[in-house]
Amino acid sequence: SLTAFPHVPWRTWSFLYWFNTSVVFLKVLFQLPIFCQSGALRLTASSATGCAVKPGEAVPWTAILGFLKAGSNGHGDCLARASLGGILWADLLVCMSLLCVKAAARYGGR
Repeated sequence: SLTAFPHVPWRTWSFLYWFNTSVVFLKVLFQLPIFCQSGALRLTASSATGCAVKPGEAVPWTAILGFLKAGSNGHGDCLARASLGGILWADLLVCMSLLCVKAAARYGGR
């Protein structure tokens, strides 16, 4: 019952931490040049111009999930962000918050 043990189980915090860490890893992996912003794979260098998302086009599913490209790619991509830190700052903040909660639960005397 909740009144007997009013704390969130340790496994819940661990799951949230590892889930968020895997999201950060996937976002960094998405920065590889073989992935287009639209979610397509670019296997040849000649298809680089077809990867950009132009203004007025539909927002791709990758952008809705938070997977954005960092840096100016020179192809007029309206979804490209200036830096990787601009893409990952919120995810890293959640990781640090989860680490603080885990440390407080671990060393808080419960």
